[in-house]
Amino acid sequence: MTNNEVYLDPRRVNQPQEEPNLSAEQQEIESNVERGKAVAIAITSIVVTPFVLMIVWNAFVPGLFALSGLNYLQSMGIIIISKLIRGN
Repeated sequence: MTNNEVYLDPRRVNQPQEEPNLSAEQQEIESNVERGKAVAIAITSIVVTPFVLMIVWNAFVPGLFALSGLNYLQSMGIIIISKLIRGN
C-alpha cells in the first residue's frame, strides 16, 4: 500500500467516535446551546404552523366550500384540537 492510499478498517466503522474530554463548564455550555436550539425550534413551529394553515385555508377552502376564512387564532385552535385528537 502506498502513502496516498486510504485504508478503511471495517472493524472501526461501527465504533463510536471518541469525544474529547470536556470540562464541566464546556459541557454545560454545549448543553445550554442544545437546549436553546430545541426552544428556538419549538417557538418557531408554534408561530409558523398556524400561519401556514391560515394561508392555505384562506387560499382554498372559501372558494371551494363557501366557508369563511380563518384568522391566526382560529388556525392555532384547529391545530391544538387536531393534536388533542391525534394524541401528539
